[in-house]
Amino acid sequence: PIGDSNGLPCLTIEDLRSCWELVDKNRAKPFGCSIGPTASGLQKLRQRMLAEPPPSTGDLSAALGRQRIDLILLSGKYSIGHSIVAADVRLKRLALGIESTGRFKLPPVQDLGRVMEGVIPRVWVGTNYDPILRSADRRAWGIHGEFEVHLDFPNELEPTSTERRRIEAWCKQWTEAVNDPQFAAPAFQHVRGISDLAVIVALIQRYDLLPKPMSNARWTKSARDIPARPVPRWTESLCRIETKPRRLVAGGVLLAPWEATAICEDSPQNLQLWRAGTPPADETIWAW
Repeated sequence: PIGDSNGLPCLTIEDLRSCWELVDKNRAKPFGCSIGPTASGLQKLRQRMLAEPPPSTGDLSAALGRQRIDLILLSGKYSIGHSIVAADVRLKRLALGIESTGRFKLPPVQDLGRVMEGVIPRVWVGTNYDPILRSADRRAWGIHGEFEVHLDFPNELEPTSTERRRIEAWCKQWTEAVNDPQFAAPAFQHVRGISDLAVIVALIQRYDLLPKPMSNARWTKSARDIPARPVPRWTESLCRIETKPRRLVAGGVLLAPWEATAICEDSPQNLQLWRAGTPPADETIWAW
């Protein structure tokens, strides 16, 4: 569903339930997805590149085959998984130049040139949150976070200082774009809303902010029995084989809401307690 006033994706009770159960079950473990080529697909791609007659772009794409979607702590049954996977697929298509970035005019991964040549870059999207804000009476809380795009590479590959600067500049441009409400909406905006909701859930659970009568609440039957829509586990090849250097991408979307609640901006005498994950004793702490 899309909001009438702002055109942004709406969060639903299903999203709340998914975030609540994810955080409650996994605590500090991040959740999300990753997409990448399979080992057998890469082997077939290399074999076809060396074979005669010289392969066409279609031959190479067919040899590579589909890419695997791996869910990280997600059940794959509900809309939260669909949204995260959709955002990841969209990011990779944009990063490879398969889809245009429009007015944002962002550099594709091919523009990195020889940086990480021969290595499949892993493009990740995560979130970076400021310390949680809290009013003096602890009745109001504030969160502020943004998407963050980064590339990583195998441990044995150490980029030079020049290459690192190029990678950092590439990531900075993409980070600025994915935080723009008009960039590839609504795919990224729904994930942004899910991330904020998960951080709020982590804040409630970490610091026990629910009123006492609600602490033992359970999901109603209607909230539990939302029809499942399994997330696909494969996607068509995400690659630009006709370009030089030829590029494939891996990586994914990874959200860590528990980590975002580790530090609260509070009065000095309480900051150390919050950093340790132990809120100051106060019966009114749950009041909003």
